[in-house]
Amino acid sequence: MPVYVCPECNAKIKRGKPLEQGKKMRCPKCEGAVPASALMAEPKVPAPVARPKNHWDDEDDGPAQYGVTEEVVDPEVEARKQEAFGALKERFEKGKRGPALELVVKPSNYLLLCGVFTCAMALGGAFWSVFPMIFKVERASEAKKSMYIDPNAKQSTRQYIELTAEERTTRFYCLAGFVAFFMWGSVVSAAASKMHEIEMYWLAFTGSVMAMLGPFVPIAIWLTQMATENAELHMGYFGPALIAYVVPGVPVAAWCISTLLKEKVKAGFGEEATV
Repeated sequence: MPVYVCPECNAKIKRGKPLEQGKKMRCPKCEGAVPASALMAEPKVPAPVARPKNHWDDEDDGPAQYGVTEEVVDPEVEARKQEAFGALKERFEKGKRGPALELVVKPSNYLLLCGVFTCAMALGGAFWSVFPMIFKVERASEAKKSMYIDPNAKQSTRQYIELTAEERTTRFYCLAGFVAFFMWGSVVSAAASKMHEIEMYWLAFTGSVMAMLGPFVPIAIWLTQMATENAELHMGYFGPALIAYVVPGVPVAAWCISTLLKEKVKAGFGEEATV
């Protein structure tokens, strides 16, 4: 690579190819004109000096064997590099999805677990609601309860437990409630998935709020009914009912909402339309 010496500031300029005779270039340091005749001669490599027999190979040969030159970058080469890599560098510097994803990974995972458990609880409750209406349960007779059976006694016909009209209506209401609860958990699960992918901010925020009704809400409602069945309030049922209302939905929902309200997370969701 040819090296030219500026006659004004003695700066050494490296070029990719030699300058044609009769032409000049501008010095990037002092902006002076550098002619083609200012080409620096190639340094002569000194002949190797014979070393003594006991000379160490790693011993420094002294400052006479090397030197430091000032390197001046060619403006044309630097401009081409900036044009080629400037857009890519700007994109990575301004990317906001990465910092947002780092913040939402853990809360979105817990939100997904909460939604899945809600759907599982809803399926179990729906099966409990329809079981007496599909399968018949035999009523135990006095003869079967006794240890001794009289062979001469006339065996009574089998009797099954029949649901009354009021009980059947209650079962249908419970079934409808558990179906709605399953859809509720499905929305929470979908919101957790979109939150993990930094997409659809409105759905992620809505699902986080809905997660306050956790998977144990049906159990909490049943415990509340047991606690208020009589005139007196039974704390043995009411205390666990309060815990079932709160855990784990409220802590997970509060964590997700506080995460979605952070500025870095909002910026990451806002960048989804431009990616």
